[in-house]
Amino acid sequence: MLSFLKTRLAAKIALTMAIPLVINLLLYGEMQRQLVSLERFADELSVRRNIVQHTNDIVIANYFAIQSLMQFKMFNKPSDRQSYREYLSKYRSELDALAMLLNSRDVDKETGRHLQKVGKEYLLALDGSQFSPDENNQVGSFFDNLDRNRRLKDATVAFLYTLKEVGRKAQKDVEQASIQESESRLAFRQFCQFVIVANSLVALAIAALVGILIVRRINVVRVNSERLARGLPLLSPLNSADEIGALDKTFRQMAAALNSAREKEKEMLSTIEESRDELTMVINKIPAALFVTDRAGNVESLNAVAEQLFGIDIEYFDNAKIDKIFRMKAAEKEGLFARLVADSKSVALFAAGPDGEIVPVNASVIEYHAAGSAKYLTTLVDETQRLVLEQAKSDFFNMVSHDMRTPLTSLSGVLQMTIAGLYGPIPDVVGAKLEIARSSSALLLGMINRLLEIERIDSSNLELKIETLDFAALVRQAGDLISPQLEPKALRLELFAEPCLVAADSHYIFEVILNLLTNAIKYSPKNGLLSMSCRVSKGDKPKVTFELVDQGPGVPESKKEQIFERFLQADSSRDRSSGFGLGLSICRRIILQHGGEIGVKDAPAGGAVFWFSLNLQLA
Repeated sequence: MLSFLKTRLAAKIALTMAIPLVINLLLYGEMQRQLVSLERFADELSVRRNIVQHTNDIVIANYFAIQSLMQFKMFNKPSDRQSYREYLSKYRSELDALAMLLNSRDVDKETGRHLQKVGKEYLLALDGSQFSPDENNQVGSFFDNLDRNRRLKDATVAFLYTLKEVGRKAQKDVEQASIQESESRLAFRQFCQFVIVANSLVALAIAALVGILIVRRINVVRVNSERLARGLPLLSPLNSADEIGALDKTFRQMAAALNSAREKEKEMLSTIEESRDELTMVINKIPAALFVTDRAGNVESLNAVAEQLFGIDIEYFDNAKIDKIFRMKAAEKEGLFARLVADSKSVALFAAGPDGEIVPVNASVIEYHAAGSAKYLTTLVDETQRLVLEQAKSDFFNMVSHDMRTPLTSLSGVLQMTIAGLYGPIPDVVGAKLEIARSSSALLLGMINRLLEIERIDSSNLELKIETLDFAALVRQAGDLISPQLEPKALRLELFAEPCLVAADSHYIFEVILNLLTNAIKYSPKNGLLSMSCRVSKGDKPKVTFELVDQGPGVPESKKEQIFERFLQADSSRDRSSGFGLGLSICRRIILQHGGEIGVKDAPAGGAVFWFSLNLQLA
């Protein structure tokens, strides 16, 4: 028994299943044996009943045939003759069926052949007697020629005697088979009752075994889980090597790990508490006013910067929306928070606390989720210092425009007139020096003009004269204008211009094309090739794309975005004399103000492809 307790749970379950299975197989075998015996008795009884039935049918058919024959002899009606023949036909078929049934059984085969023989002799004697329907006689003449009638009588007696013996034997067999069938049914009923009782006892024994070996020990594991949940010590370990014992061991290991995790959780909560204090301190030091609101914009908390910047606390809102802090007309506040949530960019607004001091701010809202609900963080960045710097920058550009460009323009004009000899002849050496001074002043004046142009674009002061223009013609015009600059390097220019119309400022777009062409010429090798094209792309938003392909050194991947920024070039160590990298920055600003895109990519055969796209003007 001890070794059985130490076996695997799967083996125990297999054994508890094997016991009733073996018992059921034995019971099933006995049941099948008794069913076969019962079926054999039933089949025998059915055969004997068929024999009796055929015997009775033969007697009845013979009786009605003789009756019809007598009526025909007495009244000479054709219908009686027809009835005779029909009953005689049924007699023959029943006789053949009975003989076939007897012949199919070894014990009755001799009886079947004999019955078939005397039946045929009876029919022959009937046909050869004066009772034959073919005999033209009446009942009164039956006593003529008694020899034929005697043969009929003997054949009839032999046939009826044989038929009687067949019926008597079949009836006896029926009675015997009925008794055996009843006894078999009783035995089968008693056996079924025994099977039910035996299965019930086996089921109870297995249930008791499962309860002792499995359920009781599983219950120990269940109780341990409850004790673990309440923090109580566990029950003693199970002394079992099966799966339940392994489960108990694993559960104890899990309980030990859980207790260790609880200790670590306490340490982690303590660390989180410290981190939360540090995070609060960091948030309060962020140089921006932060407000946490719900979906409707009701303020739930704010940081220390917001309190200091606007001189308010959470009670200032008193369950009011964040719109309260902004200074604008009541009609403009309607739906303001929803617009801030929907806008991905910051919005310039004016805010003020209870003291009324207006603070220019950039407002932005981001959504986040906490405790399963949506929260919104509104950030207000003080723009006062930026506006001061903007004003200083504006003042600087005004100074450059009025205090530097005007004197430089005058100086350049005087130098040009002096070099032209309007003030008298000058020595060649002085003329060369004056030409250097004129070139330097012209370069400096060009830089100042570019700076002022960048400022106008940055401050959205660039006034575009939008008109519908033939973009292909503009590209061809730029190619014609730039052609003299190709000769020093023996460059070739290929041009493909697909006819199209765009809505743009022809002056500024022309400047962009010329700027890109100038850069391409500058970085192209001698005897190189430039390919310039404009193509139309159809789709939901039809566009025209301008591309300029050169065979220069190309643009490094890390510099492809930087070259469109101010004061940055792909290679800042070369071509210093060409300027400060403002050309591509101006191009980008112009294209963006037209609602287009601009960029650079690698050419398939080496070099760079500078491109920009504009919205197509549909005819």
